[in-house]
Amino acid sequence: MSLIDKILGREDLQKELQQVKIELEGQLKALHEACIVSETDVKGNITYVNDTFCEISKYTREELIGKNHRILKSGLHSDSVYQELWQTISSGKVWKGLIANKAKDGSIYWVASTIVPVLNEKGNPIKYVSIRFDISAEKELQETLNHKDKEVQELVISLNNAKKQLERRVEELQSETQQSINYAAHIQRAVMPTIPEVQDDFGEEYEIGIFFQPKEAVSGDFYWSARVHNKTVFFLGDASGHGVPGSFLSLMAMNNLEYLVKEKFTIHPDILLSELDKKIRQVLRHDTQVGPDRVTLNDSIDGYAILVDGASISIAGAMRSALIVEDGKPHQFIQGVKRSIAEKNAVTGVEFESKTITLTSGQTLYLASDGFETHLGGVDGHKKYGVSNFIELLNQLQVLPVKKRMEALKRVWSDWKGFFAEQTDDITVVAIHKK
Repeated sequence: MSLIDKILGREDLQKELQQVKIELEGQLKALHEACIVSETDVKGNITYVNDTFCEISKYTREELIGKNHRILKSGLHSDSVYQELWQTISSGKVWKGLIANKAKDGSIYWVASTIVPVLNEKGNPIKYVSIRFDISAEKELQETLNHKDKEVQELVISLNNAKKQLERRVEELQSETQQSINYAAHIQRAVMPTIPEVQDDFGEEYEIGIFFQPKEAVSGDFYWSARVHNKTVFFLGDASGHGVPGSFLSLMAMNNLEYLVKEKFTIHPDILLSELDKKIRQVLRHDTQVGPDRVTLNDSIDGYAILVDGASISIAGAMRSALIVEDGKPHQFIQGVKRSIAEKNAVTGVEFESKTITLTSGQTLYLASDGFETHLGGVDGHKKYGVSNFIELLNQLQVLPVKKRMEALKRVWSDWKGFFAEQTDDITVVAIHKK
């Protein structure tokens, strides 16, 4: 390679990395507009606050830097709350919860808080990053209505890595950017349940298989589960885009699912999709007129929400249809509605709908993002795998144990993609098999 080629190649890399920096700065601007952000050292002393933090606490930045977070202690929580918080983050785990703080003027304000420890190579915390939403208005509304169920402000994305990515100067750009993306993947994996955790939520009556293949370190595809009132709630989402932009939306969705399901007990699939739709539309400002200095996004989520109660399964799909497969019998479709979650220009009158089925022994319910069926490959590398081929593949694999089916899916996809070709989209396939 000539010197000129090397210089041109470096200029192209600099342009690409500069574009990444611009996009990340735009996302950080949106994050700081909506969130209360601070950092502390390992002793709990404040080392950074954003403007929103100063506005709500009524302290100046100079009054806060170097002080312990106890300066905001409201006296409304027992010492055990703070002890549990500190024990969690000092052990390297993420802490989430609702905290009442006292501002400089003595007024109380409530925040939905996510605290993420930043770890060194030995796994020990070196600092803590807190991302909060002001939910004081919602708390006051709950008290006025005698603790009736009302919407509270959505839990915010726990993305300490985003701030680091967006503020980092482009020096040794490729190495530093990849390091930031890898940390985002760590956060996303921390929020997403493991396959054994999902299996525990479904219980012994079902066998769960998940083929999860992100295109990049972080993913727009995600899945989430919870056990509520002896029922299982499961969500599979495919956020628009992949990589860092898709992961922002997926983390936003999972934080809202935590709140809607575990705190508000919103478990019916159609209602859950509707409430999640409202929450994300608020953050993305899809229903608000904004000025030219505001960031707006056209992102949305396709996917499913299901509620499992014994053999009975209620399912609601957003732009995705589910499939029931049984060995030796025709497959069955469960159609989703033609509408995405948080779709900016959603068709008026199209509402999310739940359909209830009874899964019998030997049947498998499949949920999937569109990554497998739309993946390019084949002889020339430019042909989509196709929906019909994907369905036929699932029918053929039905004779295998669930774990072997997931392994076979990965082999078939890898062969279709080809060894040297790049992955074109995130892929998630979930098998819910009735024993």
